[in-house]
Amino acid sequence: MRFGFTFLALGATFLPQTFANFDVYAAIEELPSAGIYRYGYQVFATDPSCNEVFDRWFWNWQSDVSGTKTGMRCSASPSSACFPDIDGRVERDPANINQLEMNFHGTNPIYHWTLYKDRGYTMVGLDGNTYGNCILFPKHTYDCEESGTYRYAERKFRCLTQFTADQLNNAPYL
Repeated sequence: MRFGFTFLALGATFLPQTFANFDVYAAIEELPSAGIYRYGYQVFATDPSCNEVFDRWFWNWQSDVSGTKTGMRCSASPSSACFPDIDGRVERDPANINQLEMNFHGTNPIYHWTLYKDRGYTMVGLDGNTYGNCILFPKHTYDCEESGTYRYAERKFRCLTQFTADQLNNAPYL
């Protein structure tokens, strides 16, 4: 009996680290009555409901997310690949994304990684270490409205890592 417990405990120490996953969606938010129209990104653990779409953080698209500047920066060719395909008329294949830099929290704890196409979309931290791997995971979309605000999005990636969508969505409150 004792041997079995010791063996089980020893075996558990060699198990790989548990991974969570989060999906990255390129999104558009519109508030027509105020003339607001902005691009951004959202992260979810799985396909979201419309309630979740409005309950989760909307990360703005930024040209610079270095240091403590939160948001996401996308580089693609064509650049339209960074944005959601809401009408099916423009090529927005995530395979054309060369880099996606994600800065959810720029101070301790730092949640800041970049996905590089030429590195197989691994999540590379500021320290050069790998914090997970992402895969192209397009096609799921959402189209939601709440109180005159609209959010449209298309999933681009699924990232397998120790970090969860909840951690990232709660990062602004740390």
